[in-house]
Amino acid sequence: MRLSRTTISLLTAAGILSGCADPEISTNESDVVDIDHSKVKRQAIGNCWVYATVGWAESLHLTHSGEELNLSESWISYWHWYEQIVGDANISTVIVRGSDELATGGWWTVGVELMRRYGVVDEGTFIEEEADDIRSASQAAAEDAIREALESGVLKDPAARKDRALVRQVLDEAWGLTPEVRAQLDATFGSDVSKNLVDSLSGDIADAGDWEGFYTADDIDAGVDSNDESHVLTLADAIGEPTSRDVHNRKGKYAWDRQWVPWYDSDKRNQQILVQKALHRRLPVVMSWWVDFNAEEDDGTYRKKAATPGNQGGHMVNIEDYEIDNVPGYGTLKAGELADADALQAALDPDAKIKFFRIKNSWGTGFPPPAGLEEFAGYHDLYTEYLYDNEHQQCIGTGSNKCDKTKDVSGLWSFVLPPKTYAVKSENAPAPTTGAEPHLQEVSYDAPGSDSANEWYTIANPGTSPLSLSGYTIADNSKSCALDGEIPAGATFVIARSASGYNALTGNDADIECNNIALGNNGDVLEIIGPNGNVVDYVAWEGHLADWDLRAATGETLGRENVGPSPSADDWAVWMP
Repeated sequence: MRLSRTTISLLTAAGILSGCADPEISTNESDVVDIDHSKVKRQAIGNCWVYATVGWAESLHLTHSGEELNLSESWISYWHWYEQIVGDANISTVIVRGSDELATGGWWTVGVELMRRYGVVDEGTFIEEEADDIRSASQAAAEDAIREALESGVLKDPAARKDRALVRQVLDEAWGLTPEVRAQLDATFGSDVSKNLVDSLSGDIADAGDWEGFYTADDIDAGVDSNDESHVLTLADAIGEPTSRDVHNRKGKYAWDRQWVPWYDSDKRNQQILVQKALHRRLPVVMSWWVDFNAEEDDGTYRKKAATPGNQGGHMVNIEDYEIDNVPGYGTLKAGELADADALQAALDPDAKIKFFRIKNSWGTGFPPPAGLEEFAGYHDLYTEYLYDNEHQQCIGTGSNKCDKTKDVSGLWSFVLPPKTYAVKSENAPAPTTGAEPHLQEVSYDAPGSDSANEWYTIANPGTSPLSLSGYTIADNSKSCALDGEIPAGATFVIARSASGYNALTGNDADIECNNIALGNNGDVLEIIGPNGNVVDYVAWEGHLADWDLRAATGETLGRENVGPSPSADDWAVWMP
């Protein structure tokens, strides 16, 4: 079923990406390249650029440190709206001055400048009830309240918008901030925002003190110098500084910067190679592109422009992976299959052709993931035929039928890329091979009803490429079954004692049936045997092996919660049905 979307618009005259694509919907590591991304979220209003910018920062820190941050997108929108309304020329590098209309759209360059001035906060630090939510419930309500204040409320008079304390008060109320958060904002930036983290009207630079969950850009480690790994880079290094008063151009030895897509095909390929090189270094490239929802396929892909224009607008996302054809010596490098260093180098050939970019989106996880892989719910494949088409139809009419008048617009606008000086630690560099072995993931040895009909277990592929099971066997003491088939990267494979029994019990299909093995309820061991006869993995229960005293009641299962260097009962737990 196709999903409805809200109509969105693009305001390019003011240099603002306005009304990011926002579908109305109800509530990973398998790549040519290996980019660490934080969890997929769902934008509530037209602020995709905020989600892309925050996701970029979270990815840099995650790759560098292994720690996943959950930063607040609402915090960035709060300060974006403050800057728009106040528009005080005394505050250096003003983003938007004295706007009568509240814009939700923007660019990565605006997002990082706001991070530079006001820092970032954990999701729950700013709005506590949204700490674990993938979608902010407060953003749309705050937008409506602030628009009302601008149109007919206390901020209707342009003179009132110069009262920074009043603007802060309106914003605090619109966002429903707690007294504690308001007090911390007062202590850090002043009730009238007389200071920020880089300059101030009062002469004082903002100091967050001991505000837990608040970080300046200098507080977040985000990479290393490519020539000196002992020099740790921070988010502030990646953000850089604006050139003069233009936030859209950044400067600094380690500063990332936006590049517009060139006109000529040879230049486009050269730019693609820069994108590939950044991705090969596990760095999260940001992409801005044109969305027309009439072009979206049922599988969530964008392959070619829409035959007739529909709901549309500009959008910003993070790149996760790509698929490329015509690679010398390799042919096609498929998205979802981690390539080694030689293949990645070959993929930089000028004649290689990128087929699509796989992107992390901000539309939530309700869309079909590429190739059906559940870990990629919320990701989309954008084909180059769609992206590099310069004849998408942008509706620019003014009546009820806005598409009675159109103009051409390109499908791909820009990338945000790192300088050569920016890198991740070598220990976090991409692994050259995948070499994964299957491991046991879940075991139902004391199944409800008849064991002979309802016993089942799963094995998992922890690697970054599909794993062939040819040559592997599953064994229970002296009994065994040969395995066959393939496990997609990061996926699981179900083995049932009875395929029909498993289907009746769960409503799902098993991958294979193995009626030769009966699991003992009072103690047993289950093993995976590799092609060379070695024991790849095993699990035991109820004292069948020393130190393996795992016990599941009828209907409960044993579940793998950690994959250590060798099998251990400590890595398993009892999972409730």
